[in-house]
Amino acid sequence: MDPSCSVVDWCRFREVLIEAATPIGIAALIALIGIFVRWGLYKLQTDRLHKLALLRRKGVVLRNDGLHKDLGPAFDEWASKVSRWKTDLFDAATRYSPVEAERLDTLDWMTPLEFPGVTDARQILLLRDMSETLQRLEKLIEERLRPRFEP
Repeated sequence: MDPSCSVVDWCRFREVLIEAATPIGIAALIALIGIFVRWGLYKLQTDRLHKLALLRRKGVVLRNDGLHKDLGPAFDEWASKVSRWKTDLFDAATRYSPVEAERLDTLDWMTPLEFPGVTDARQILLLRDMSETLQRLEKLIEERLRPRFEP
């Protein structure tokens, strides 16, 4: 026992407190590390979801550029931009979730949309593809932003 203690009970209380502080301190440190790791993972996923939202906006603009009448000679340039956008989207979606990336990339069913004034079958196919991809991307973003625990 510590000779500086004048009251025997206080000294025993202090010894018990010191012995208990080590496991409590370790548990508190582990809990604190867990909080920081969860926050870091949340921030990482939020940043990746933000990247998908930005790519969705870019895709909407690109799709709308293709809604004009037949693009004619400009079709190849527009189709090339669409291809680069789909590659960027797939890469970003894969970093977010490989499962979601596959869902965006595999278009087993597309809503048969009409585009007045557009008669080029290749352009119509790309417009339908983009519209379906954008719709699925919007659904993914909405699902991820919805609170997990709704009353």
